[in-house]
Amino acid sequence: IKVELKRVTLAPAGSQWAKEFQGWSDDVMTESDCTIALKWYWNGGGGGDELRMVADLRQGQKHGAAMTAIGLSEIYKEILLFQLPGLYENWPALDAARDGERKFFEEEFAKRGFAIVGWGDVGAAKILSVGTAVKTPADLKDLAAYHLPGDNISPMFFSKLGLKARPMSIGEVGSHLGKDVNVLNMAPYAAEQLQLASKVTNMTAMTVAFVTGALVIKNEKLDSLTPEQR
Repeated sequence: IKVELKRVTLAPAGSQWAKEFQGWSDDVMTESDCTIALKWYWNGGGGGDELRMVADLRQGQKHGAAMTAIGLSEIYKEILLFQLPGLYENWPALDAARDGERKFFEEEFAKRGFAIVGWGDVGAAKILSVGTAVKTPADLKDLAAYHLPGDNISPMFFSKLGLKARPMSIGEVGSHLGKDVNVLNMAPYAAEQLQLASKVTNMTAMTVAFVTGALVIKNEKLDSLTPEQR
C-alpha cells in the first residue's frame, strides 16, 4: 500500500451504510492493484458528531468524510439551503436545485480547501415520535427533540413548533429516546440503521425536509495523488 486515505463517517460499524462504504474500499484496493487503501472510521471516529469530524479534517487527522449538510455547513454554511424544512416538494425539485448550483458549491468548497467528490442523501425526514401521535403541530408542544451539535436549522425550527431542542451526539440518542427525548426529525431508514427505530411508536407521512450530504476530501491530499491514483 502506497497511500492510505483516512475517511470518517457517522455511519455505525456493521450498518448497511458501513457495508457499502467498505465495498467501495474493497473496489479501490482491487482497482489500484493494492496501492490505495480507504480506511474508514465509523461513528464519527468515536466522537459521534460532525463538528468534531470537520475539526479532525482541518487538523490533518483525517483526509476525508461522508457527511450530512450539518457537517458540510461547517465548511460552507450556505449548503444548508438544500436541507431547509418545507423548501422542496419532492426529490426531483431538490435535485433540480442542486444540479443547477452544483458548480457554484463545488467552487466554494474548493476555495476552503475541500473537494466534493460525490453527492449523496440520507433520506426524507419525518417526525418520529415516542408515545405521542403527531397529527398537528400542537401535538408537539412541550415535547423534546434531538438534533446534532452544530445544526443551525433545527433549534429555530423546533422553537416554532413549541419543541424543546436537545443537542447531543448520535451515540447518545438511544439512551435518551423515550425519556428526555420524545421526537426525532429523521429519515426512517437512518433511524433503523442507527438502531433507534424500535423505540419509535409513531411517524408522520409528511416529509419535513430532505436530509442531504456529500463525500469530501481535503484538496491537499487529493493534490498529492498521481493522476492514476485519483
